[in-house]
This record gives sequence, C-alpha cells and structure tokens, in this order.
Amino acid sequence: MQYPDYFPPNCPPAEAEPADGLVMRFVENAPPSQADCVPMLLLDPQRTAARPCQAAGLSVFRDEQDIERMRRRLKGYRRRSVARGQLRPEHGQTQPSPSRNQQSHTTWWVARDVEPWTFFQVFRGPQE
Repeated sequence: MQYPDYFPPNCPPAEAEPADGLVMRFVENAPPSQADCVPMLLLDPQRTAARPCQAAGLSVFRDEQDIERMRRRLKGYRRRSVARGQLRPEHGQTQPSPSRNQQSHTTWWVARDVEPWTFFQVFRGPQE
C-alpha cells in the first residue's frame, strides 16, 4: 500500500492493522471537506515533532461516548460536528492510540489517493 510522501520512515508502524469498521471524528464542515482531514503533522509540524508518525495519521474514535466525553471536556470541540464513516482495508491502516479519557481513540494512516471526507457524513451537529 502506498502512503503520502510526507509520512516519516517506518510509518505506519509494523503493528498497525488494515483499516476496518465504523469510526467517528470531529469536523468543522457539513458535509465534511478536505480541510477536515488534514493531519496534525501538516497543520502544526513543530507541535508534533515528538510523535511524527502518529501526527501523520488522523484521529478517529470507535466509541461514541468517548467522542462526546471529549466534546464536553474541551470547549473547542463543542463548535464542531461529529461525522462517521466506514473504513475498509484499502483506506489505509489503523492502530489503537488510547488516552486516559478516550480509550477508543485510534490513529488512522490514510493511504495515498484516498479522499476520506467523501465517505464521512455528519450525524451530530455542533453544541453551543
């Protein structure tokens, strides 16, 4: 599988698995657009220098409660919508990357030429 040129060496990691299943992510646009699927490595390379491979991927969640918990905890996410999409192996690779508060957080390394915004749909709007 081919990945974008900006991915660091050995990324995705060897233990990553083929993408599969329903995932959710925060988006600013309805319907989601290309701007909603830019990895942190491109948005803020200085901030992500310590973890470039994880930053090359997109953050997605497998559990709706985790994404809602994050929305309640962090004000900035209340203004965003939540979109969901069905991943398939040809979309890239994923690996669980849980945090203390978001156990279902997963990093998704999107394969080259995949346009993820095209198969995500908003199912929950912003909360003001």
